[in-house]
Amino acid sequence: MACGDPAATNTADATAPIADVADTREEGDGDVTAAPDAADTRADAEDAADGGDADDDARVDTTPPDPDLDSDRDGVRDLEELAAGTDPFDPASAPAWHPERTARPRLHLDAADLPALRALAASDDPAATTLLARIRAYAARTPPDWPEVDPWESGTSTLLARIAETQAFLGLLDQDPDASAAAAALLAAPYPDPTPLNAGVYPDSHYNLYESEALVAACHAYDLLAGTPGLPAADLAAAHDRLAPRVDTFAAMMLEPGAFNTFLLLAQNNHLMKVFAALGVCAIALPDRPDAARDLNEAVTGLTYLLFDVQATPDGGYAEGWNYLAYGGQSWLALIWAWRRFLGPEPGWPLYPGGAATPSDTASGAIADYGDLAAHPTFRAMFRAALQTARPDGLCLPTDDANVVPLPTLLAAALLNEPALAANAALPAVAFDAGALDVLTFSALPQVPAPAPPAWPLDEVLDEAGFAVFRSDRGPDATLLVLLGEHGRARSAGIGHEHADSLALLLHAHGEPLAIDPAYVDFEHHDLVKRGRDHNIVLVDGEGPPFPFEVTAPSGDAWLGPLEGDAARTTVIGRTAYLGVTLWRRVLRVDGATFVVADRVVADDGAPRTYTFALNGLGGGDVPDGSFTLAADGATWTRPLAALRVVTAATNGALTTTSRLEEHATAHGTFALHATLDASATMATDAGFLTLLEPEATGAAPAAVTVAQVAPGVALATRDSAGVVTRFASNTTAQAAVVAVSGQAIAVPPGLSELGPDGGVTRTWPLVGP
Repeated sequence: MACGDPAATNTADATAPIADVADTREEGDGDVTAAPDAADTRADAEDAADGGDADDDARVDTTPPDPDLDSDRDGVRDLEELAAGTDPFDPASAPAWHPERTARPRLHLDAADLPALRALAASDDPAATTLLARIRAYAARTPPDWPEVDPWESGTSTLLARIAETQAFLGLLDQDPDASAAAAALLAAPYPDPTPLNAGVYPDSHYNLYESEALVAACHAYDLLAGTPGLPAADLAAAHDRLAPRVDTFAAMMLEPGAFNTFLLLAQNNHLMKVFAALGVCAIALPDRPDAARDLNEAVTGLTYLLFDVQATPDGGYAEGWNYLAYGGQSWLALIWAWRRFLGPEPGWPLYPGGAATPSDTASGAIADYGDLAAHPTFRAMFRAALQTARPDGLCLPTDDANVVPLPTLLAAALLNEPALAANAALPAVAFDAGALDVLTFSALPQVPAPAPPAWPLDEVLDEAGFAVFRSDRGPDATLLVLLGEHGRARSAGIGHEHADSLALLLHAHGEPLAIDPAYVDFEHHDLVKRGRDHNIVLVDGEGPPFPFEVTAPSGDAWLGPLEGDAARTTVIGRTAYLGVTLWRRVLRVDGATFVVADRVVADDGAPRTYTFALNGLGGGDVPDGSFTLAADGATWTRPLAALRVVTAATNGALTTTSRLEEHATAHGTFALHATLDASATMATDAGFLTLLEPEATGAAPAAVTVAQVAPGVALATRDSAGVVTRFASNTTAQAAVVAVSGQAIAVPPGLSELGPDGGVTRTWPLVGP
């Protein structure tokens, strides 16, 4: 139903003739006679324009309409829209999108920005120097020919568009007419017909991803060329006339019935977000397209929905994993920047979410103001959470379908005015990485704040995001342990990109990844790394949380409790359930370096099962710089700068330790094998494990550590570091258990307890909740 259809409008005036309720959805004030304004339906506007009675309500509004009125603020006046056959009360229906805005360039910068950017280009600023070198290198690449076979699967479209974008930017920045002409020629060049890819029920193509990326770059290139003095008008026209129908074809294939639209209705994730990025950027760059208004409305409203109501949690978790925040952001950050520039000082702009690809968006079908997406609190929370969980070297934590990659923190720093993001971008491992957005990020440099360390706590639980973070400091050699507890949106919205990692833990220390997540590899290979046995969890009869279907998230929601304790003893507990058992895992950090892990498992039916404390370390197998040693009570992984020693005991049954080789990603699309520890015991009641994780710097004197079962349901850990002895006992029974400690009989209550120098219990943390 069209936005201006009288049947779609508010019926607040019950006395009005039924054929014309006269009020739009925005006001509902019963106004049926006024000249066309924000309170009139399209039918009333037609009455006013022609003196007739188009809606047959026996009311003819003869007041002359305001010729400058633009009720829906789409940049086209009401009477012009009536003449064009579009809806003057629907911002998604217009013959063009804000054609009155003629200044160029406008997407990411304007002419007033050029002096500052040229000064940066001539400076020795590290970020500017790094980005500009990448831009010049890309512009110098030889444009490839389109392959004859599967041309849209090769990435050729993206490569050609990025070459054009970098050339167009350098043509404007350096005032180089040859670079501008080369960019215009690339945009005007023919391209293969993609429409056969849209046949059938489901697409067998990555066209939607590659062309999304290509169009973001190509439309930015066009905008830069349109603002380049001296470019021949014929060259610009040729680029426009090739690019506009290309965008039209893409938009139709994505938003209208066909194989790709069917796919996007199911894939409410990075695939659709990148599509929205392309549609929105191109609508602002090519506003004279008849569907530009529709595309802009769908893009901004759809991206708002997918970012803040589907993928991200309010505390900043990102369901698909940080890799997809980086990958998707390489497209949609360009739209967020361009939309901010379009808004200017306006807090919001009326848009109509049609829901062509987001049918679950409850905002669909109602005009509302949409503001700067970067001003949304969840946008800031996403990048805060990404930094809070990042590895000590600044790269993102590789949970779910995520590889170890940098995030686009330099551009995010400009959008959020966040010094901590600027500091992350300058880290050696991040190296001002901007992905596909080098040109935009260079243009944003004048708005990047001076770097500074994060102001938030080192230790934190992000409940809805599903992270408990233990961090010793902000340095590259920091000790970092992260416990995962995803549930709800954080687990389910990742769909096929989720891993079976309920209550998994990851550990970095002394500049080394020690207890690892296997990361992603790529979608074609992620089946090698997504199972429970690939993660540091408790397995039930050799398995982790099951996948109901291979393309869905696994079962096994997990919840985290709050952080407890003090600087010397900091702890958190998590809970999950899968395969007929409920599991609790408590992690306790001791003196900032050692971690005690207490697991408790209760079977729903009380029947015996074989439980396995599984841990993946970066050593053994194909790892060239790491070794692995299996022991009867655990294992050790040794790396150049540090080792991880794991000592464990079951609280019941007889413990056996074995090892296997599992895959982990080494880069996107490649993987290697590492060695695991499987510490297993068959237990019925009072089941669990008590484990000490000992990260040890190379050359440091190791502590003497023992962990043993001392009574049914009770295990005792003793650690002696240079004569300083600490003891911890895990009691998985329902009542106190008397055990012998240093010749004394000690009553150990249920839970995880610390024992004092005299053997007495000094404090206890429960093994139940949250």
